[in-house]
Amino acid sequence: MKHFFCTQILVLSFFFSSKIFSDVITKDFLQTTFNWTKLELSIPIQEKTPKILISNGNMGISNQIANNMTEARTMALNTAKEKISLLSVRGLEQLQLNNQYKIVDMIYANSKFREMFNEFILQENLEYKVKVYEDQVQVEAVTNFLGSNGFLNFLLEEYNTEELPHISEEKFSTPYTGLILDVRHLEAKTAIFPKILTDKGLEIYSPKMVYKNLVIDTGYVKYYNNIEDAIKDPKIGNKPYILLAQSSLGKNKTDFSIPTQEAKKILAHKQTRENLKKCSVIILIDIK
Repeated sequence: MKHFFCTQILVLSFFFSSKIFSDVITKDFLQTTFNWTKLELSIPIQEKTPKILISNGNMGISNQIANNMTEARTMALNTAKEKISLLSVRGLEQLQLNNQYKIVDMIYANSKFREMFNEFILQENLEYKVKVYEDQVQVEAVTNFLGSNGFLNFLLEEYNTEELPHISEEKFSTPYTGLILDVRHLEAKTAIFPKILTDKGLEIYSPKMVYKNLVIDTGYVKYYNNIEDAIKDPKIGNKPYILLAQSSLGKNKTDFSIPTQEAKKILAHKQTRENLKKCSVIILIDIK
């Protein structure tokens, strides 16, 4: 059944022709797409409408299954939604949560995490974009990560349980509205919760250091592939600190280190530290 289901999925280039090219996008082999800039998962499905039921007089009724065009299109739409429901679960499960785990790993390892994941799935918070043609229905379903009904609100995570490392404030330190970390020169991958550490292993950005409500409202991080668009994002304000990462870390290359001296500049002003707690972080990445 699963093999049959997978073979029925068709890719709709229509849905991606107008893509914003600054967005960082990854796809799995079933073409489930995650936009790491907008923080949303999308699934395109194309479903052919069934033929209309035809009466053959004394020979009875043929085995067509729709009575009219409206019913045929409704049936095709319902079939598409059933496929999307299964694909959305799989797509979410395969996302990299952090440097150690995919979401599916945490589902098996942590019962509370699994309960919250299932609660989100049962709510079926999908937004549908539907186009109807003569013999087919094209559907794009979007799962949003932001907002009270977004997926981030259903991820079990410890927020705001640790303070940022204490750095003695400098008299003439500069306040920054956020951080843009450039990792495009490194072997690097995306994750929902990447960490930033100093070259001595001191964490300066992790879920434990940020406000949950800001994670839900704006995302823990966003990814872009170019600086021109990144600096326009209100998430990092009008005066972000722009920094090259020193190295990518861990087996999945989703965490990053920066020089200790740069960390001191970032943490030297209380307003910059507060902005980090407000998730004012963007990562520039080059996805091959």
